[in-house]
This record gives sequence, C-alpha cells and structure tokens, in this order.
Amino acid sequence: GVHMALSLKRKGFTNLTIYEKSNRVGGKSYDINYRGVPQPLGTSFAGPNYFYNLIPLAQEYGVGDYLQMPSVNVWATNSASDPGSQLLTGEYVLGAVAKLTNSTSPQVNLGFLIQTVVRYVRLHKEMFGDYQGDLMLQPSSKVMSRVRGTLQEFLTRENMLALLPVFKLSLSLGGYSYVDEVPAIYGLIWNNPKLMVVSALRALNRDTENMSVYILKDGFELVWKTIVEKEKLAVRYNTDIYSIKRTSKGVDMKIWKDSNVKTVKCDFMIWTPEMTDFLRTVSDASPSEVSLFRGLRTEILTMSLVNMRNEIRNGPYNAYTSNMESNNF
Repeated sequence: GVHMALSLKRKGFTNLTIYEKSNRVGGKSYDINYRGVPQPLGTSFAGPNYFYNLIPLAQEYGVGDYLQMPSVNVWATNSASDPGSQLLTGEYVLGAVAKLTNSTSPQVNLGFLIQTVVRYVRLHKEMFGDYQGDLMLQPSSKVMSRVRGTLQEFLTRENMLALLPVFKLSLSLGGYSYVDEVPAIYGLIWNNPKLMVVSALRALNRDTENMSVYILKDGFELVWKTIVEKEKLAVRYNTDIYSIKRTSKGVDMKIWKDSNVKTVKCDFMIWTPEMTDFLRTVSDASPSEVSLFRGLRTEILTMSLVNMRNEIRNGPYNAYTSNMESNNF
C-alpha cells in the first residue's frame, strides 16, 4: 500500500490517502527492536530479485544497507541428544538426494542435484519466459495444466524430487507452507530461477556475495516508515473499511472510525489487503472477481521472539526437519 501510494505520487497524483487497519505501516514487514537490533517477525530476507526493486528503493531513502545471511544448519530430529541429528545444510540436502541415487558418493549426489537444478531453471524459463522481479506474465492454459496440483506433485511428475530438501528450506522453513500442500504455481513463482540457484548454493554452503540471501541491516519495516515520513504520505490509522460501492463517479467507501461510520468518496480506490476481505466488503463484485477470489483462504503466520537458556546450537540459526513435514501437525 505504501509503495503504491509512492508510485502514484511520483506519477503526479495528489490528495492520496492510505487507510490502514492497524496502528502502524509495513504490513508483514514487522520488526521488534531488541537490544539495539531489529528482529524481523515477518519479512525476513531479500533474495537476488530484490536488487531490481526493494534494495534500490531502500537505498534511495538511506535505509538500504544489507548483510549476507549465513546458511542454516539442520537438526534431523527435535532432540540434540539423538545420534546423527546434527547436520550441516549440505549433509541434509545430499543425504536426501542419496535416497534417490542409491549412492553414498558426495560427488554423484552433488552432480545429480546440480543437473536437477539446471533442468528446473530451463523448464521454468520454457514455461514462463525471462522476466525481472518476482511475477511473470500470465501463464497460458497449457502451462497452468502442467503446473496443476501441489508443488510436490509437480516435482514428482517432472522427475525433480532431488529439489525437495531445497524447497523445504526455501518454503517451509520460512513458514510459507509445506511442499505437499502449497500449489505448484505459487512454489514456482516464489522459487524463480535465481532464487533456486541461490537456494541450492546455500544448501551446499557455496553461495557468494553476489549470489546469496540478504537481510537489511536496519530491518524491513523501517523502509516503509521512512517513505511515509519523508514523502509526507497521509495515513489514516486504526481504520476499518466497512463497505465499498462503485459508482459512475468513483467509489463510495464506508469506514469505521472512533465507533462511527463515515462515508468517504474517492475518485478511485486501490485495494491492497487480502482479496478474501475484498469480497466481503464490496457490494457489487463482478462475476469474474467472484470466480477469481472466492476460492482463496487466508493463512495466519505467527512468529515469536523468545530468549533461550542453555540452548544447544547447530549454527547461527537452526532448522528442525520434522517441523517442515506437514504430516507432523
């Protein structure tokens, strides 16, 4: 929402207002400053494609310093006392690949993984073409048929199961869903060719400064706060949109504010919350809007910041593989 308002302002639009449901801007970019360090509880890292959009924007406003993130290490079980539970990321990934190759040779398994990554990148470009950023043009019906079902089903059909441990680290570890539940099209959008190559390199501890994953030194939330402050964008906090009605002259929007209903007349409106809320709010949804959005469901990701005593560490941060399997919940 903040970025859209900024884009419109730069195109010459005036009298822009952001109606924000909460008491802060940033949305999923939510950081808690603890002991002088921003702790990200939502937006947690930047991939290679962020250098086309977010990183330059943050640097433009003086909050774009970034650091390379170390690779995660893995616990094979949820108990540090279990023999063989403590693994380097590469050991975890190549161990999973070994079950497909039936080989104990690291060279054989590494070669198999690299070949699968290359096939994935080629297939991704064949289906979606080359593009910058994270969203490709609308795929054809033929492509949509090919990517039907879950990501795991797609990988099975395309003989790319060697990528399963990599996807578990890039998707499930970050709370973005399980590989056997997330739609294949979402997994392919998120794991674009550059991110897939970087994920594989990081899994093997071979990423470099130019091909890695990064975190903003001052956090992600500060980007949006700084833009609002420097651009003097008008934000109405703690506002609930009660109803939306499109008219021949624009949009009539009713909002809850201080226990009262107020009607706001807009020339046009851009909706940035969840589309499931849009269908509940708009009074004249078109058949195509209903068809596109009625099947969507909102998932809540909960993050916690805790202090640990006497913890046993396997790296700068840890992944517990059993927590990345959907059948464990």
